Parts: sequence; structure tokens; C-alpha cells
Amino acid sequence: MIPAIPIDPPTLSLTVTYNDSPLKGLDGDKLTISQIKERLVKESQDDVALKVDAEGATLDSITVSGRGDLHLGVLLEKMRREGYEMAVSPPAVLTRVDEKTGNLLEPFESVEIDTDLIHVANIVENLNNRKGVLLNANEQPDGRQLLTFRVPSRGLLGFRSYLTAETRGTA
Repeated sequence: MIPAIPIDPPTLSLTVTYNDSPLKGLDGDKLTISQIKERLVKESQDDVALKVDAEGATLDSITVSGRGDLHLGVLLEKMRREGYEMAVSPPAVLTRVDEKTGNLLEPFESVEIDTDLIHVANIVENLNNRKGVLLNANEQPDGRQLLTFRVPSRGLLGFRSYLTAETRGTA
């Protein structure tokens, strides 16, 4: 028998609640927290990396945890297209305490960026400011650079939009 591969624990969480803005009801037809909660619980049954805190939810919000901003973003966009209207809190990075040492642990990500040489210095500086460490820089045959970083997950929040703007979408 082949042993099962362990699933990585969630790294980000956010709080989802009903849309209480003056424009509610204009974009969708599923507006209540019970409809949102039911949909999130159903999704968590199919998506093994998604954790929904249905028992710890308050009357007007529910906490959702996933593997990153892309994972959670795809889920929220899928729900929006299905007619759900909701308000979402900014994401929070999930930390845990090491059982052996008692130290606080935070998730790190491996980041690979393929970019033109003219953008390398700005990207390295920006990720260094986000507590990232450059592990490798390889020149590609086409004259581009392949950069490999190790960055805390909290440092990657908002980085995708910076990277797209900095490289004009070429990275």
C-alpha cells in the first residue's frame, strides 16, 4: 500500500460576512450569512486544503482558511460568479507554536521569478524589504534571470500587484 501524502496546513485565513453596503443585492441574489456558510461548508467537503470554522463562527461571520491568497481568491471569485454577495476581511497569516521548543512558527514560501535583467535589482530590493532571502539567481539562455527566494507568507501579501506593475506583466 502506498502511504498517503500529508496535506499542507492552511497559511492564510480571512473572515467572510454578509454584504451590508448600500449597494447590496445589485450583483447577486444570495445575500444571507446562512447561504454563504452553507456554500463554504459544501466547498470544504470537496477541497481538502480549505478549512471552514463553521462551529466557531459568529452569528454574522465565518472564518475560512486556505493555502494562500490565490487559493482563497479563486474560491471567492467562484462564489461571486454564482451570485453570492459577501464582505471579506483582509487576509491574516496563520502561525502556530512549535510543540517541542515553544517557539512561534510562521509559514514560508518558495518563490521563483523569471524576469528581464533590468527588473532584477528592484525585485530583489522589494523582496528583501519583505524579509525574503535570495537563494539562487540563474541566467537563462534567452537573457532573462530566474530568481529563487524564500519569503515569509506575510511578506507576499500584495507582492503580485507590485511585481506586475514593476515588470509591466512580463515576469
